[in-house]
Amino acid sequence: MAGYFIYSMNWEKFDSFVTSPDRKTLLQIADMLVENVGELPFEEPVLGACPQDREELADVLAERFQRDDWYRDLDEDEQESWCEFIGFQLTELTPFTFQAEMEIDSVYWDVISIGRAYHNVPVDRVTDQPISKFGMEPFRCTLPSDYRRGGGFTPMFTMHPPNQLREIIDQLKAAEPEILSNEEAAEDYGHLMPALQNILDSNRMLLVQVDT
Repeated sequence: MAGYFIYSMNWEKFDSFVTSPDRKTLLQIADMLVENVGELPFEEPVLGACPQDREELADVLAERFQRDDWYRDLDEDEQESWCEFIGFQLTELTPFTFQAEMEIDSVYWDVISIGRAYHNVPVDRVTDQPISKFGMEPFRCTLPSDYRRGGGFTPMFTMHPPNQLREIIDQLKAAEPEILSNEEAAEDYGHLMPALQNILDSNRMLLVQVDT
């Protein structure tokens, strides 16, 4: 069923790593990338022509992880690859590094779509409204003001730190009467909201995988 897979991960560990990447983890990620590149869920190379030497690749990754925007200098194919690499890395290949856990294996579009509509967010746009970023804007990515989903780079993974997650929860709560008036959305809402609240209460980061 199309919609979202909901994961959580250790925010403090992840934030510490992207602020000041440790060499051990960088080399683990570099090894994974070199050894599994033919099996990863994308065709374009990550970051163009990556070095195959693990030490050189670790240096490339360290520099990018510390950037304020991971995507600005990449073309659309590279953006897609980097986004899927990050999501796949966190959820499938090294879940223990940042303690990634699946919270819900399927949430249909309706809950978020109704929440977006309640806050006057167009279905294909990212605005200054926090709920617009759910499943739409990757971590450390500033999408152009004229961005439309489906017209180019289409992120399949988004990550939301606790402060942004709190805002998303508040916006969903504001839209609750509208969501509960839809029978199918109400059922998903009953599963989604406790999971999001638990992620927030545990000071963990929300990771959303878009399922099409």
